[in-house]
Amino acid sequence: MNRIQLLWLIALIISLSHLSWATADEADAESLLREARKAIASRDLNTAKAKLDSANAVAASTESKRQVERLEDLLHYVNEFWKSVAAGAARLQPTEELIVGETRTAVVEYDGRELVLRVDGRNRRYNHMNLPGKIALTLAQRALKDGDANNKVIIGAFLAMDSKGNRQMAAQYWREAQQAGVDVSDLTPELDVHLHAVVEVPELTPLMRCILQPNEWTQLVVNG
Repeated sequence: MNRIQLLWLIALIISLSHLSWATADEADAESLLREARKAIASRDLNTAKAKLDSANAVAASTESKRQVERLEDLLHYVNEFWKSVAAGAARLQPTEELIVGETRTAVVEYDGRELVLRVDGRNRRYNHMNLPGKIALTLAQRALKDGDANNKVIIGAFLAMDSKGNRQMAAQYWREAQQAGVDVSDLTPELDVHLHAVVEVPELTPLMRCILQPNEWTQLVVNG
């Protein structure tokens, strides 16, 4: 092998190594983007921020970088939405009637972290993680200025990304924002990205805990 052939071989090996590293980085970026979306959907916004920071560090392709930027924008808007929910809840007064859709509820208390509503004769406790989407929207809309196109972007972001959201409604809010002069063209491609379902495990009652104890298990043996 002459010197020219050797140099060509070394250059080829280096090129293939760079390609391999880029491919691995791209796979890592895609995985991190999926995890960021799941975190936003489950309202774990700090984790979502960390995943996006990591994805930004390894994103190699133009598409991955574009997705990172889009999700960073969406995370910002979702954060603004939850700030509005907290602001709307803070304005509630004990015994005040809160209408959620067609359901009338009575406010029992809000301590800054947990909201207690009287629904159908029972007190129901909600926090940031288990608050139904309709109640979250009702509270946010109490704080957000009605008719402000930027607020439609914020509400649309929640509806698009949250596991309790509604992407058809998100698209409608974003269309209205676009018609009012706010450019959301960088956000709307997210509506075509599959949103993985978030499985919520209900809190175990004392009876359920008893039933799930190992000494209560039964092994079934199938003959044949």
